[in-house]
Amino acid sequence: MALILKRHATATRAAGVFLLSLTLAPAAVGCGRSSAPADPAPGQRRIVGDYNMEIRERQPRADGIHHVDTRATIARLREAHVTTYFYLVFHASTDWTDFTREFLPAAEEAGLDLWIYLVPPSECCSQPHGSDFVRWAEEIAHLSARHPAIKGWAMDDFSSNLETFTPEYTKMMRDAARRVNPALRFFPVLYHDDYSDAFLAAYAPLVDGAIFPYTLNFDGVDEVGDALDRITGKLEPFGLDLVLMVYATKISVAPYPPAATYVAGALQVGLEYTGRGEILGVTTYAMAKEFQKEDCAFAHHLNLTMPSETETQAGDFVSARQAVRLHAGAASYRLQFFEQDSYPAGTAGYHFKQLLVDGQTVWERDVASDAALAWVERSFDLTPHLEGRSAATIAFRLYDKKGVTNFGIRVSIADLRTSGFSIANAGFTKDTAWTFATQGPGSAGYAYYACDPDRQRHVYEAVRDLYRRVDAGGGSQGATGRDTAREGGKMSPVSRPPALPR
Repeated sequence: MALILKRHATATRAAGVFLLSLTLAPAAVGCGRSSAPADPAPGQRRIVGDYNMEIRERQPRADGIHHVDTRATIARLREAHVTTYFYLVFHASTDWTDFTREFLPAAEEAGLDLWIYLVPPSECCSQPHGSDFVRWAEEIAHLSARHPAIKGWAMDDFSSNLETFTPEYTKMMRDAARRVNPALRFFPVLYHDDYSDAFLAAYAPLVDGAIFPYTLNFDGVDEVGDALDRITGKLEPFGLDLVLMVYATKISVAPYPPAATYVAGALQVGLEYTGRGEILGVTTYAMAKEFQKEDCAFAHHLNLTMPSETETQAGDFVSARQAVRLHAGAASYRLQFFEQDSYPAGTAGYHFKQLLVDGQTVWERDVASDAALAWVERSFDLTPHLEGRSAATIAFRLYDKKGVTNFGIRVSIADLRTSGFSIANAGFTKDTAWTFATQGPGSAGYAYYACDPDRQRHVYEAVRDLYRRVDAGGGSQGATGRDTAREGGKMSPVSRPPALPR
């Protein structure tokens, strides 16, 4: 799965605007939808959770692998007052044995509830059983029968892998688990558009609930409650639970990582719904537990984006172009800039980032060729393309050579420097000079990020302080999460995309 903003002097102060009065006991009082279930499933307490970003041991073991640092990870989870941890089996071939031999017994001793989180064929693969998910279901069920701390298992990006997860195969998975442990719960990860009547008619009898990653708007939390109302209304007739997942790290197509105020505000909305028994709980998505300084270079930049969960056709593009002035008598012409994209090395042949001169491609590179979110400096001698000319048009373009169905991508351009010609608004500090065009669903815009180099630590502190109040069952009852967010969560990196001509 696969975010955004910054605002605060310190995260502790920023998180302080989110006040909560909840006791997340198994018998939460229902004061929302009258027919909403007031209690979780037997043995399932409300989820105040975290997912992924386990700490790794600094030194590799004899097998050359940096194993999960169980002691350090659980210490961070306890410090943050997390009660449920979603353990991702993905990063190393030893993750499963690390879990069964080390993490599980330590988590039980610490009083944590646990969910096993697997990746689908599109992210191949959780080891050791790969894409044999019936085998995974059996193994997890046998383990959970011996260790009641394991409450369930989750499948990432379920709806993007329905070729594998047909209703028949999903039933086989769930039946295999329930034959061993009928109490073990299965939650697929389902996004905003996945809760259609047709999908639920086919799959609701085969699952116990869903994990819902909120991805609509990372500039504020006003719409989180609306999304929860819509989705719980869809799930209610089937008696299915919902867990709200709030991004604590950046989602690939978002221009910025999330601010502490956003993370705490979105979690608070979910916790209020949890306290009323309308959802099962909340979890962060990939909250850092070791803190690194974040790169604040290139705060002003250009974004070219193709959205996720959206189809494109071959030839679709989004571009930014400008007619440039060539210097009389220049002996050569050079262009330098920094660029990055949001996709890690992997699936190739679809999205390409390009530089064009008068409509001719002079450079292109597959987005799968570079590490995700790494600024790379590019330098080009444009003399062969500009020599003898009096004017020319320079363009940056994100171009699809093959159509996609769900492959969101963002390409960012920053810090243009020229020799032999001039480009207006080369630092993208104004909303001027560049003309945007698109074919298909893409978008372009100027972006400004009020960066916080200590964002990871501030997010952790904001979540810790919010979860601490939940754990204590205290805090002052204030406005609803949505109202509080309006008051204290007016986020400040602002992306200003102008209208795109078609």
